[in-house]
Amino acid sequence: RDTVFRELPEIALEDQYGIAFHHDSLKGQIRVVDFFFASCPGICIDMSRNMAALYAESQKKASGIPPTSLPPAGLRFISYTIDPQRDTRVVLANYAQRHGIKPSSRQWLLLRGKEEEIHRLAEQYYLLSAGVDRSAPGGFLHSGQFLLIDPRGRIRGLYDGTQWAECKILLKDIALLQKEFNNR
Repeated sequence: RDTVFRELPEIALEDQYGIAFHHDSLKGQIRVVDFFFASCPGICIDMSRNMAALYAESQKKASGIPPTSLPPAGLRFISYTIDPQRDTRVVLANYAQRHGIKPSSRQWLLLRGKEEEIHRLAEQYYLLSAGVDRSAPGGFLHSGQFLLIDPRGRIRGLYDGTQWAECKILLKDIALLQKEFNNR
């Protein structure tokens, strides 16, 4: 019998501009995923700085693609807020602006939904911790990991999102995945 992989559940989400988001739009896309909250006084500061640097690097590479060549396998950055009560559309739109996300770009999305569904998504699908912890800085405890997901939805790598050295490895692994999926 073949291995059965978990399916990304469809839950009601919206991005930083209030646009509805559906996980099926990620099919065929390479993605880097993390969980954060905008008011986090701890690890999110380093994670967000590093995700912004990864996003900026991908923007530079995308602008260097000659118009006649095929683009590499699509790359998306998906950041789920674990504190959707405080992380409103306005808060997330301001957060996006501070981190250099172009308003017209659909490449890096800051997603919000029902808190319990986001926490369950982190733990049951992405296998990362995320939840309320009143003793933690900011009231939430969550993983500082970035996940690399391939176009088929499989987890292909786990990286410490607080460490730029790990993010450089992630950049190399993204390039390898793009090469792997563009040669099919």
